[in-house]
Amino acid sequence: MTVIRTDDGRWAVTNGSDIVAGPFNTNAEAWRAADRMTGDPISKSEERGEYVWNRSVDAP
Repeated sequence: MTVIRTDDGRWAVTNGSDIVAGPFNTNAEAWRAADRMTGDPISKSEERGEYVWNRSVDAP
């Protein structure tokens, strides 16, 4: 996924050839959408929450 600036000055997420999300008003919004689409953690707290959840699910 890649974030590009559109002709109207807004931001969009592309997969190389097609726009898959957007347009967004800010670059940060576009990257957040790209992170969600790829399953990457959005923030440190979300990353910690995933770690705790995975540990509790794997526990006997």
